[in-house]
Amino acid sequence: MTRLLKTLVALAVLYSPLALGVSSASARPPQPVHVPDALEETWSVETKGAINIAPLMVGDLVIVVPTGKPMHAFNAKTGKVAWTYTAAGGVWNRGFSSDGERVYVCIKGGRIAALNVKDGREVWRRDLGINCQRPQHIDGDTLFVPTTYIGPGLAGIPLPSAKLFALNRFNGSTEWVFKSKNYLLQTPATYGDTIYVGGAYMDPTFQGGESGSTRMYALDRKTQKIKWSFTALDGVPKKLHATKDHLIYAGYDDFVFKVDAKTGKKVWTHNTGNWIPSLVVEGNRIYYGSATTIVFSIDINDGNPVWEYHIPGPAFNYLLIKPVLTKDRVYFLSQRGYTVALDKATGKEIWLYETGMGPRVGLSVSSDGYIYIGASNGDLRAYKIMK
Repeated sequence: MTRLLKTLVALAVLYSPLALGVSSASARPPQPVHVPDALEETWSVETKGAINIAPLMVGDLVIVVPTGKPMHAFNAKTGKVAWTYTAAGGVWNRGFSSDGERVYVCIKGGRIAALNVKDGREVWRRDLGINCQRPQHIDGDTLFVPTTYIGPGLAGIPLPSAKLFALNRFNGSTEWVFKSKNYLLQTPATYGDTIYVGGAYMDPTFQGGESGSTRMYALDRKTQKIKWSFTALDGVPKKLHATKDHLIYAGYDDFVFKVDAKTGKKVWTHNTGNWIPSLVVEGNRIYYGSATTIVFSIDINDGNPVWEYHIPGPAFNYLLIKPVLTKDRVYFLSQRGYTVALDKATGKEIWLYETGMGPRVGLSVSSDGYIYIGASNGDLRAYKIMK
């Protein structure tokens, strides 16, 4: 079944009178109620390139890499350009992160650079020999860089040797390199002395289907020895989150998985109803949005729902990428450009604000009460949270 057909089927089931237990006259999804004073736009800039990952906030800067353009750092309060950075061949528009002092960015042609966050100047640059297109993971003094042979703008040759680089984040020197049997590695997760990394794997015994094979590893951080590994038909893992006892990850094939950290055995599998782009874990709750246009909070212990929120409005108005959590709220951006604030404990809607934007990715929320959104047409906006 194609993914579009799966979405149509899921929506048909979700909104059928039988499923909802109501008459056909009242089976329509609720209409959104726009709260115009929930947000106040403070600035907007046109970057002239699609923004394909949520804006990165570093201190008083908002950083984006519009497609086909240099990296831009904007002043978070005024929207004025603080600095730009580019390199020969260009930079990948999703492969960047920050530790607060440096910004790390993947460069086309298999390189990576560290930039001074104050002025965007290079601190160091490394040739990896393989492209990195995903955000890096930072833990202590180490920058963990996942790599890939397949992705937007690449030749797409599934070579079974994508590498995880452990680099010193201060000078870029190599601490160690793990050569996987995968052709694509997702951003890893760490807890204590264990590193979890996984991605797409070419399984010669796999016979069709749309999800594909996953190969997951738990590595000893000191020795790089494999503690455990497994393969499964879960597709490319979209997000990995490690706790003391478990690894949580979202699979391509519409499931969230909980894995025992010591053995690599699956503890439970949660059916999301349709595809989910990512997830967020806080305490004993997991938060995500499904293409069924439902936002979920589920219990990390058993995978059962704590609450559900149905995004109002038309079909396919699903949550983009992942929600953002604050002390008592869940914020997210929908495919139709709705910014929504929910009560984190109950899932009750606090307000809904229609931006009119055409976003591809989620929003970012600052600690001082601002929301930053990038759109597919290159529009980047800042809003102050008023309610």
